Amino acid sequence: QKDEMYHYRVSQAFDELTYYIEDMEYEDTDLSFTLQHLGRLPDVISSEQLLSMEFETIGLQGKWKELIGDPSVGFSMMVFGQPKSGKSTLMLEFAHHLAENHGKTLFVAIEEGFGYTLKDKIQRVGAISSNLSFAAEMPKKLDGLDFVFIDSISRGGMEIEDLIKLQEQYPRVGFVYIFHTTKDGRFRGGNHYAHEVDVIVEVSPEEVNSSGRFGPNSIWQRKIS
Repeated sequence: QKDEMYHYRVSQAFDELTYYIEDMEYEDTDLSFTLQHLGRLPDVISSEQLLSMEFETIGLQGKWKELIGDPSVGFSMMVFGQPKSGKSTLMLEFAHHLAENHGKTLFVAIEEGFGYTLKDKIQRVGAISSNLSFAAEMPKKLDGLDFVFIDSISRGGMEIEDLIKLQEQYPRVGFVYIFHTTKDGRFRGGNHYAHEVDVIVEVSPEEVNSSGRFGPNSIWQRKIS
């Protein structure tokens, strides 16, 4: 019923599953039949069947693909580093790239809000796009968005359960979570968060280290100006 508590989430999940099934092609007719009639992947499939499956990626190219690979739609990424290491500036540049090439992007600037420092970064990076918007706090709804950057998880007081809930509610949205660390590289809940994301990026003034599920580990040498 439309007035029931979980109607929206169930409808959204059903629509996503229908899209997923209809968009896939299989050489194996039995597997295709199973998907169409049961509405889910079987518990066990052969290696040939798995290799015949097609998964949607965002089509990332250029230096960002060199850094993190080509993520699947709905990927999650964790970015961390000490204060003043250039995390926010680097991720603002990434957000601009996604907005210009891959879809509607929201940068949630909890750390800085709508202040001078954010304006300065936008101008320095040239992060101006009709597909890139900003918020000073986490919106209640993220409908219509393809990518969401949250800067920072630490300042926003978000727990791992909050991030999992976001990803479950918006399975086709790519989330980028930005964290602060202490001088010894630690932050509360770090290992727990790391297990729940697809890509991990560590930022320092000298280099950017990336590891994840979409490509080999990568290192950028850099210098923050």
